Amino acid sequence: MDEPFLMAIVQSVAALAVVLAVFAGLVWLLRRLQTSTQKQHGENMKVLRRLPLDAKHSLVEVFYDGRHYLIGLSPTGMTSISRHIDKQTVSATESESS
Repeated sequence: MDEPFLMAIVQSVAALAVVLAVFAGLVWLLRRLQTSTQKQHGENMKVLRRLPLDAKHSLVEVFYDGRHYLIGLSPTGMTSISRHIDKQTVSATESESS
């Protein structure tokens, strides 16, 4: 084999390895940032149940900040159907006001 040809292949493989390493590092960094952002903003939120109504519509029960929310999901968007205060929150509020 010709030495310049071999050198070109080695350089190409090295350049590809550098590009893939940079890409893997960026993916790792973005996932880590996404996880920390979710922990900051979503630690009080839990999706309790999801009930599929058909292929495109579903109901989701979410618990957030001591309240239960029933949310309807469709291709056109999201609709808050109802909001209920948790029983423990109600009893704690009643005992504070007494």
